[in-house]
Amino acid sequence: MVRIIVLGVALLGLVVGSALAGDYKGKVKSIDASAKTLTIETKDDGDKVLKFNGDSKIVGGKGEMTFEKLGEFMAKAKEKAKDADPSKKGGRGGMNVTVTTTGEGAKEVISEVKMATRMKKKAD
Repeated sequence: MVRIIVLGVALLGLVVGSALAGDYKGKVKSIDASAKTLTIETKDDGDKVLKFNGDSKIVGGKGEMTFEKLGEFMAKAKEKAKDADPSKKGGRGGMNVTVTTTGEGAKEVISEVKMATRMKKKAD
């Protein structure tokens, strides 16, 4: 009987937790490390500003990535894009990410940022 009650409470926690979580797909537009915000450009919702904290993590890149490092990387990429030849690929837009959040409304916080990985072209 106790097992059934514990299982029921655990399942309820999973359902409520997933209902409060959000997933956003888009491109990183900017990062403000001092304000602890990440702005992504989504196809459906336009710009979405999300907060991060010490528990938020970034996965999918080379090595360990922090929001500060990602902000520096994005700033360098924007500078390169200014000098890039518009007729060539690359240098247009931000990095593709999937952002998972917890909480709702003003209490919504990033739990994970998953960076898109590039597929290497196979040599013919």
